[in-house]
Amino acid sequence: MGIQDFACPKCQKTFPENQANKRQLTIVSCPYCQEKIAENEQWQSANLGAIQQEELAAIKTCLSNYAESAEMKVVEREFNKEKDEHKWSVGTKHSPWACEIAYRLSQLGIVEIRLLTQELADQICDEYVTHQKNSHVHGVEAYGYRVSGWDISISDFGGTVWGCSQKIGIGSFDEDMLNAVVDRLATTMKKTLANFAG
Repeated sequence: MGIQDFACPKCQKTFPENQANKRQLTIVSCPYCQEKIAENEQWQSANLGAIQQEELAAIKTCLSNYAESAEMKVVEREFNKEKDEHKWSVGTKHSPWACEIAYRLSQLGIVEIRLLTQELADQICDEYVTHQKNSHVHGVEAYGYRVSGWDISISDFGGTVWGCSQKIGIGSFDEDMLNAVVDRLATTMKKTLANFAG
């Protein structure tokens, strides 16, 4: 059973059920006439470790199903302690662009899908505001970073990288959503490349 998303009627924020603070009301009553004698309210906060493990399991299940149904390779990467981030490389029909799935332990309930390339990377990172505007028009986030020679080890690509990303709730993350998001990211990147190449 998947993780259910809730929406707060007051602040309008959404969150998965396992992040909710819960309270339990205990009423002590007379066993004969049921008159209330006392009541006690207890709050139960979320167990972060359990939530993280549950969400990781949900992501892995989705990616396993995707790998099987799409006949694409999914590789779990080494845990990044500095960013507190789990990451997977995922094969897509949009090769040679790289697809990453990222889950940060500090951002419960959220998975980030990224599509990345080094094509025209220096030019696009030099005009990053243009890249951001183009991405926002398509409802996605701009993504990119420039890595200098001395700290090249922090980049999986060994240099400057750009792309697009979208964050979604883990409760909505399945194979269909993954394909739809990757298609949207690819469309945005094609238009960005056309703008910079032209």
